[in-house]
Formats: sequence, C-alpha cells, structure tokens
Amino acid sequence: MYYANVIIKGEKQHKGLVMRRLYNNIKSLKKAVSQSLLDKPQDVEEVVVLRHYESKPDSIHGYYNWDGEKLVLNKGIDPFFHNVMYGRR
Repeated sequence: MYYANVIIKGEKQHKGLVMRRLYNNIKSLKKAVSQSLLDKPQDVEEVVVLRHYESKPDSIHGYYNWDGEKLVLNKGIDPFFHNVMYGRR
C-alpha cells in the first residue's frame, strides 16, 4: 500500500498535503495525485511516495517532481539512504 506527501514550495517546515488514502499500486497513486494537483494547481517542490507496512515503519519509495501535468520520478535521489537515515529500515 502506498501514500504520498506533497511538499509545497514556500511552506515553512516543509508542511504539505498528505494523500492519506492508501493505494494498492504506484500507478493508481500517481494518477490520483496528478488529478488532485490538476484540479487545484499548487507550486509543488516535490512529492514523496511512501510505502505503508502493517508490521514495520513505513519506508520512502521514491521522490517525484511535478512537471505541471504528471509526476516524474527523480532518479537523482536514492530513497534507500534516506530510509536508513530516518530509521525506516
């Protein structure tokens, strides 16, 4: 199960929109987040997609950039290191 944290530019302490609904796969999550951002345009810094687990802490799946139409995976940031740094692994 996946959910997203949408970080808005200019927000203090990187507060943003949290898509708390859990999605079964990345494709459905990306579609829902894209539709939400198209309905209510925002100046998005990045979208963090997290994977939800029942028995262990949630882990970061990936960092995505918003190009105005769709989410694009930021391949320059490796989520593995952030998961280790934040104790998610």
